[in-house]
Amino acid sequence: MSITPERLKKTFIEMGFQMESFPQEVLNGEQNISVKISPISEIELITNFNPNCSFEEAYLRKNDIVNENLVYPIISITDLISSKIKSQRPKDLLDIYELKRIHKLD
Repeated sequence: MSITPERLKKTFIEMGFQMESFPQEVLNGEQNISVKISPISEIELITNFNPNCSFEEAYLRKNDIVNENLVYPIISITDLISSKIKSQRPKDLLDIYELKRIHKLD
């Protein structure tokens, strides 16, 4: 089952967000969606994800974070870095440096 803009919109509405539609940049995969769900928690939905593998392969390598009995699947650090390398956006190149530094990777 794939995620469509309609299903994602329905999910946001069920979470209590009021919205009509997503900006065209999000629909075109040019801009991610960031949602602040509490003062310390934020979710980023990556609209242009490409870690050199299929979604199913990346999903097998995900990490599960548990918070208040909810499980959040999080992309593996390796797949996140790979996707950021492919994007070549200046912000992502800085993120790669920081991610490698924090996780003590080459």
